[in-house]
Amino acid sequence: MALSYRTATRDDVDELCELDGRNFGGRFDADSVERIRESFDLSRFLVARDTSLPGDPMVGAAGNFSLEVTLPGPSVVPMAGVTWVSVATTHRRRGVAARMMAWLDDDARAHDEPIIGLTASEGGIYERFGYGVATVVRAVSIDRRRVQVADRFRADTSSIRFVDHIEHLPEICAIFDRYRRNAVGQVAMPEFLAREHMEPPSPTTRVVCALHPEGFAVWQVNQDWNDGDPRHGLRLWMLCGLTDDARRALWTLILSTDLAGKITARLPVGPDDPLPYFLTNPRALKTTHVGDHLWLKVLDPSAAFAARSYRTDDALVVELPDGDKLRITADRVSSTRRRKRADLVLSDSAVGPLLLGGASATVLSNGGRIEAASRKVLERADAFFGSSPTPHCAVAF
Repeated sequence: MALSYRTATRDDVDELCELDGRNFGGRFDADSVERIRESFDLSRFLVARDTSLPGDPMVGAAGNFSLEVTLPGPSVVPMAGVTWVSVATTHRRRGVAARMMAWLDDDARAHDEPIIGLTASEGGIYERFGYGVATVVRAVSIDRRRVQVADRFRADTSSIRFVDHIEHLPEICAIFDRYRRNAVGQVAMPEFLAREHMEPPSPTTRVVCALHPEGFAVWQVNQDWNDGDPRHGLRLWMLCGLTDDARRALWTLILSTDLAGKITARLPVGPDDPLPYFLTNPRALKTTHVGDHLWLKVLDPSAAFAARSYRTDDALVVELPDGDKLRITADRVSSTRRRKRADLVLSDSAVGPLLLGGASATVLSNGGRIEAASRKVLERADAFFGSSPTPHCAVAF
């Protein structure tokens, strides 16, 4: 076996799609392949080939998207979005993934991105590369036939238009961009990524887009006539409202959809979403799954912690995994050589969650990711680093 690594080119895209499709169970049509060829910055992708085999087949690939993430403040900072990580089954456990992940770190540093993040296909891979779970995903199910938005919370839906989601992609992305800049945990969604989010699983899939002047919702309809007792399934892909009124108007519309039975959603409803409080029957909304979503690795801790705001006027000394120490106050982050024990000693997988505020210092300590000088220090750290509402990311990449 002889492995070679190089930056991807346009000529690699067909094989890149074949590798990704084979490993993740998908298929790319000709139009999708061409969109990828035109929209991806391939200089940020690495491919691995086995030159000892006929044709030098591609056996690994990984890339970075140029994204941003919103930290407490809110403060928007550059983030490399790790994507398309794939190794051929024939070449596992040969260091291919490790080599590519190290290259992605270097690529992010070269682009002055202090944070690198990903949404993982599997939960057991990325902690060993220094990533930690910074946001969780909440999947919900709503029995539409048992619930409506309560009368006192119903919002006017007359300003909502049904539109083609692809034709109106610029408007959708502009609304989401305004929203995500003020929502901790949210990640930028450029048009090419939004298109992938909203790509129907088949040409016959019915996709509905409701466009509000200050929001939008996109969902998929799965017909189920149920022998004359219709219960069509609605799979909500995205819902974004710049105001409470826009969000309630979109939910009023969705929950008034004729013939609909169960509504399911994986990304639009965050951990602290107030939706249950607006419903006539909160029990009709069930949380069916809570799991990891946005994983973060902090490449430049000093810059990243300096970019966010804090909730209390305090000073804490944090020891990083490489042994360096930072003294973090509400208005300054500085390196320190103090000999005394740090207030908090962080493992690799604790840095990202603590930075974003999605997991408290106490929870991270109880989970073995942080060593604290005392229980009192943990209480101070919870107040200092915390963020409310709980950070939420509605984008996958």
